[in-house]
Amino acid sequence: MTSGPEYPLVDSRRVGQLRKALLRDIAAMAPTWRGAAEAQGPDRALVEVAARLSEEATRRLDKTPQRDALAFLEMFDIAPPQPVAARGVTVFALKDGQTSPVLAKARTGVTIATQTPEGQTAAFETTQDLRIQPGHIAHLATVDPALDMLGLAPEAVTTLDPDLTVQPTYALSTSAAADDSIVSIDPPVGILPGDLLRIERTDKTLVFATVISFSEDGLTQLSAPLGEALDPPVARLERMQRLDAFAMPDAQEHALYIGDADVLAVKEPATFALRFDPASVAGILASEGAIFEIWGTRETPVEEDTPDWHPLVRLASTGGDLKLFKAWTGPVDEVEVAGRKSRWIRVRTRDPVVPQTDPDVPRLSKRTRVDKVTLGVE
Repeated sequence: MTSGPEYPLVDSRRVGQLRKALLRDIAAMAPTWRGAAEAQGPDRALVEVAARLSEEATRRLDKTPQRDALAFLEMFDIAPPQPVAARGVTVFALKDGQTSPVLAKARTGVTIATQTPEGQTAAFETTQDLRIQPGHIAHLATVDPALDMLGLAPEAVTTLDPDLTVQPTYALSTSAAADDSIVSIDPPVGILPGDLLRIERTDKTLVFATVISFSEDGLTQLSAPLGEALDPPVARLERMQRLDAFAMPDAQEHALYIGDADVLAVKEPATFALRFDPASVAGILASEGAIFEIWGTRETPVEEDTPDWHPLVRLASTGGDLKLFKAWTGPVDEVEVAGRKSRWIRVRTRDPVVPQTDPDVPRLSKRTRVDKVTLGVE
């Protein structure tokens, strides 16, 4: 960073704001033109080119106050501000296998590549001693015990590698239903598999989704259905490259696994009976909408090549008993859970496990105890 006078901006708009202004003008002056309605294609490309050329013009305009200030000083024969040494921030990391700290003394030389066509380099020196440790941050999390939430920082927060991908202003192109796992995003650039998307709706509620794949036309495959319907325009769609403390998606999962390799070895549709002791656990799971799943490979109604967790239909709950229906044909496969290989029913909670506040209203809490579960098949 170079220290010097700060000059006002003539036009601070950049490509995102300029694109919106162009689309508003097109809608008013040429409402039938396809460029404003299409998400891609030659007409839309003209809009993008115009927006980027306009950004270049605004950047040039922002330099005019500095030019005018220097001309004003020159008119009175006043020397302009003298240049000062550029300062910046650099990151040091030790090679893999280095187990002891290394001291980088002040005035250690650092050479960086510039973006000039000739590929010239610039030389810098450190200003103070720096003790470089062999360790690094692998994971960064925020924990809220009261709300039973654990949020993990995106990899970009802890990595030492700079993020050189494009960071445009994203928008949702089309509406998406709650059970959709594919959404259309504009502009179709800069999103990578594994990225976490944060979608802020106009009512300020948040929807998070993890990207599996991203195509050139903006179609984005998500790791799971959205869970909530979304209609454009949304207030904000962000590719998360930062840690928003206590506002990240909950990274933990509470689950109870009930297994028996023999009892669950069924292929045809069947009804499973679970009896809990104490009996109140069955009522709590039913009232809180717990999710019941079983690991297997479906043959009907859709044939699958690999096993997965499939939902079981909860039929009824009486006393300490719960009945679950396997509606599809196909084997229940064995899978390893916590070091034990068996056939399993998984019970997952929908909501965080928070402290019990009303003793008269039984609910799932950290004090909920299951002494015994009996499993049967009908």
